[in-house]
Amino acid sequence: VDVTAPGGDRAQIPPAGSGTSCPLSTLPGGGYGTMCGTSMASPHVVGVAALLASTHPWASPAQLRGLLRSEATPIACPAATTTCTGPAGNNSYYGHGLVNALAAVTR
Repeated sequence: VDVTAPGGDRAQIPPAGSGTSCPLSTLPGGGYGTMCGTSMASPHVVGVAALLASTHPWASPAQLRGLLRSEATPIACPAATTTCTGPAGNNSYYGHGLVNALAAVTR
């Protein structure tokens, strides 16, 4: 895992009052609904990568990958798991962290 993005998990129970654990999206045939998984997370990462490319037009693909990682917000391993290893800035669950669109356009 290099970075993480909102994608949701139907098996995850969100905190009380926070709504669904999956992102809101347009649905085939029109309308809106929640969807989960990498099909939801991937567009977030691509969007942040596009923002980075627009603010760093000189950057090569390798440099954009580095920027995507360095601009991510670190997320520590969940306390209740023993299968996640590594520090908040680079672990087996969240990689370098949550992609950060604001950081991509302001740093």
